[in-house]
Amino acid sequence: MRAQTWLGLLLLVSCGGKQKVEDRPRGYAELMTDAERHERKAEHHDQVAGELPTGKPENFACGDTVLSDQSTTGTERVTTWTPCWDPAEEAVESHRDAAARERKTARVERAQAVALARAELGSCRGIPPRELSHTPLSHRRSIAEVIPHRVSGEVRGVHIVFKRVPGLDARWMERAIECHRARAAVLGRSGSPDPTLIPEAQVTVSEDGGRVTVFVRTPDGDSGELALARAQALTATQSAIR
Repeated sequence: MRAQTWLGLLLLVSCGGKQKVEDRPRGYAELMTDAERHERKAEHHDQVAGELPTGKPENFACGDTVLSDQSTTGTERVTTWTPCWDPAEEAVESHRDAAARERKTARVERAQAVALARAELGSCRGIPPRELSHTPLSHRRSIAEVIPHRVSGEVRGVHIVFKRVPGLDARWMERAIECHRARAAVLGRSGSPDPTLIPEAQVTVSEDGGRVTVFVRTPDGDSGELALARAQALTATQSAIR
């Protein structure tokens, strides 16, 4: 029965009807892959530009000069014509511009990937290797209770209260959560059952009498309900494995 209850809560977390659809974040690997794809597109544009023939005077494009002469506003003639540029040269410049745009996008994506990697390195410095593969909230048996946070009757987050655990204090929990969020960003994880990974959620940690509390504050009610459901799923898992 407990296992069925746990499964039901997990289904609620993943399939709830009134939950915000999360944007799928791109991690380090996907950003670098996309950057390489833009580089290949840039190379293609460069190749096409290099293969285009040089225009000749008889191939110049002058537009519809007769229509331009006839275009007026009231009694004033409107000049809409353009010079007779070489269309081949115009095509070359168009491909070169496209190549420049693709390379700029590639540079931005590589910079984003590097920033994610540096953030992870800084956030996870000093965290034991055995703790890197999972969120600190996965220590379910150490969770004492889950308390909804309400604003004007609407759920806008959740308080996750831990039991007294030797060596656990607010500072350690803060660093562990910061590391986990940075690693999740690098890996591009989405749909994680961790309430601290909800987009735009603010996470603060406090300590009172040796008990650590993780407060996840969400920007709206839908995110709040999702955070609460995820936290409740953690405690349901705890009950199921006892």
